[in-house]
Amino acid sequence: MKFYLHLLMFLSALSATTFATPLERKLISADAKWLVHLDLDNLRSTEFGKFVTKRLIALADSTSSVKMDFSAIFQKVGSITAYGDQYETGPQSNGVLLIKMDADTQKILEGFLAAQMLSDKEESIKKNQHESSVMYSIKDDLFVSIQPDHQAVLSKSQKQIHKAREVLSGKTPNLSSSKAFAGFPAAPNSFFFLGFAEAFNQKADMPPQAKILQMADGGRLVLGENADKLVLEVILKAKSPEVVKQIQQVVDGMTALISLSKTNNPELQQLINGVKVVTEKNLLLVKIDYPLAQALEKLREVIGADEREDGGKKKVKLEKESEQKAVGSSAVNKEAKP
Repeated sequence: MKFYLHLLMFLSALSATTFATPLERKLISADAKWLVHLDLDNLRSTEFGKFVTKRLIALADSTSSVKMDFSAIFQKVGSITAYGDQYETGPQSNGVLLIKMDADTQKILEGFLAAQMLSDKEESIKKNQHESSVMYSIKDDLFVSIQPDHQAVLSKSQKQIHKAREVLSGKTPNLSSSKAFAGFPAAPNSFFFLGFAEAFNQKADMPPQAKILQMADGGRLVLGENADKLVLEVILKAKSPEVVKQIQQVVDGMTALISLSKTNNPELQQLINGVKVVTEKNLLLVKIDYPLAQALEKLREVIGADEREDGGKKKVKLEKESEQKAVGSSAVNKEAKP
């Protein structure tokens, strides 16, 4: 587990020129059903991003045994894009993570992997040459392919690695020649998280609570910061305006129910009051504005609670160990008496 954490940190550090906004559709497979794009350049320029980045750096410094300047590493990350052609999770997961590098950073990545191979007594890391690219297998559970054009492809599936390489080389269709994720308005320039999903209503094990999603054929989620607000936009796409009208009725009913309920949570009421619902043809847009200062305060409360909980657990553990030592010492003293 630690190795995976260290590897991902190294990969993030190497992606100084990863996908810039807008997305490079030619790098994504034409049959992708979901796509996630995190623009870390935009994220770092926001107050929300500065707070999150600081916490991530502190977490990396406290949990990693690898000595490095994580602050400098996180500042070099440009963006990360992942996609997949199915919605399976766990061992069946077939998502792909793409990272673009230059020649020097590729050497750093290869050096890191080589160092891990030298210290790997169980030989769980293997290296294979495949035509002009190099493939690393890590415990036969994670595969890393380094391309000749200084791109790294990560996946839990060798088949998906091969498929992604075919897309990158232009041998198989990409999103530029596909209608996937089309029909949505342009995303705001201030966004730092972007997610697309198609055909998720066909997923058989979708919970009943997600009925509103079962009515939609696709969707887009955008999260960003604008002035002193965190802005969340969710767009659902349906087959017809009639279905969009049904989805709108569900959303309006949910917000009205919460607004009319006798709740003593003013923050929830404030959140509901900030919800705006707009429809256009076969699209429904739900936009939520939330005060940035309040969002950061909530994050501080959650993080502080976690830290207190962890500290409390450590304190209890130390107290129990101290008691056990005291009991053991008392028993030894009794046996020593004549």
